[in-house]
Amino acid sequence: MNDRLPVIVGVGESIDRLESLENSKGPLDLIAEAVANAERDAGVPLAEITDQIDVVKHTSVSYDDLAALVKLRLRAGKATSTLSDGSGNGPLREMHNAALRIQRGEIQVALLTGSEAQRSVDHARKQGIRLPWMGKQEAGPVFRAQSYANPLAVKYGLEIPFQIYPLYENATAPLWGQTPQQARDESARIWANMSEVAARNACASARKPLTPREVAEQTANNRPLAWPYLKFMVAQPSVNVGAAIFLTSVGHARKLGIAEDRMVFLHGGAAAREPDDYLVRDSYGVNASQTTVLQTVLAQMGWDRSRFELVDLYSCFPVVPKMARRLLGIAEDGGLTIAGGLSFFGAPVHNYMSHAAAATVRQLRAARDGHALLYGQGGNVTKHHALVLSGRAPESLLPESFSVQAKADAARGPVPPLTDAYTGPATLETFTVMHDRHGEPTNGVVLVITPAGERALANVPASDTRTIAHLKSLARSPIGDTVQLRPGSAGLTECTVP
Repeated sequence: MNDRLPVIVGVGESIDRLESLENSKGPLDLIAEAVANAERDAGVPLAEITDQIDVVKHTSVSYDDLAALVKLRLRAGKATSTLSDGSGNGPLREMHNAALRIQRGEIQVALLTGSEAQRSVDHARKQGIRLPWMGKQEAGPVFRAQSYANPLAVKYGLEIPFQIYPLYENATAPLWGQTPQQARDESARIWANMSEVAARNACASARKPLTPREVAEQTANNRPLAWPYLKFMVAQPSVNVGAAIFLTSVGHARKLGIAEDRMVFLHGGAAAREPDDYLVRDSYGVNASQTTVLQTVLAQMGWDRSRFELVDLYSCFPVVPKMARRLLGIAEDGGLTIAGGLSFFGAPVHNYMSHAAAATVRQLRAARDGHALLYGQGGNVTKHHALVLSGRAPESLLPESFSVQAKADAARGPVPPLTDAYTGPATLETFTVMHDRHGEPTNGVVLVITPAGERALANVPASDTRTIAHLKSLARSPIGDTVQLRPGSAGLTECTVP
């Protein structure tokens, strides 16, 4: 076995279930606890000999230099510490990069860690108090739409993820031959399965299994957000959790006395991304970067899907694992999560895949010959990274590059040019309908293709109950229908069904 092979040797998690707000754990406490648990898992005190600390971008509390604070807290004096740029794919990217640095001999021990304490922050704000670890500054908004969104998207109110992912959800159902009802039922079954996995995970934030009916049924507690998504179908960021993962080489692990049955190997992976501006996508039914990344890891496994005995597909919204499982040829009941998913394990914003990796390592140690696929996704179906882990050593070192960007770019189709000056008949490309806190529609937003092949946006006011009902039909998808665009109020173009 090549001594340069990078391996994961220690994983740890922490959770604060907030039994007492006054005794709640801050983000640094959660990180320190997770790191201590990872050291116990490895059987070796690793923090003080770590060369590189990658801290996943944090959102619930404002810090001037979180990476430096983590380094100081861990007494990791020799380490360089960096803060990631965030996004759901980030933990897999940082693990992959650290593994390559270890393989090249640039570093010996790397730590990936991160945490969120959003649940405590939310409760403290409601009670009008500031906890000692919250600092003096308010954390900024998690999603700054203007930093990545097209001005047209901002104009029409498609600014944050739960308003944007429905564009993909509604576009894919007819492409897969589903009615909206069938698409919702699939989402409900997958989410119910994820809730059962979370119920068995001691680190999950929500441990009550749900039935498909409970996921899909609109109630006061499960109100619609942006059609077709109900509250139980979206990521839940109000959690207090931390994670830590130690990586080193096989040779250095042996020198440290780490048992070989604690080692989990990286077998491969791939990454690519779409443009940040989601209005300049070629399609909302397929995604070239996602397709290329997942096809690449399938090829690395000899196109044998059955070798992925464990799978965790990013699940901020149902459409992501639904798209991914089709590309991978995995049944909806084939086990799409290891940790429990972002609705039930919880969604520590940028750090879920660290927890998925920790859960995966624990299971791979029990099944040494098994392989696991971790697929992380960030932005708005924008950034994609897949990583293959196994308890068995690979036959060769990791490829020096995991980027498949050129191949993804070549696979992308033509992008319809945007226009904000069209009225007349058009073809409905995709859409969503926004709702208020009482579950009532506030407005719809549609994307259409004009007769000239341009893409345009339009608003549907709540007062147009006929068009809203047409969009929200569970019996038949409106995608592909002819609609009419006309000048509306507040400078917005409006859409109506003929």
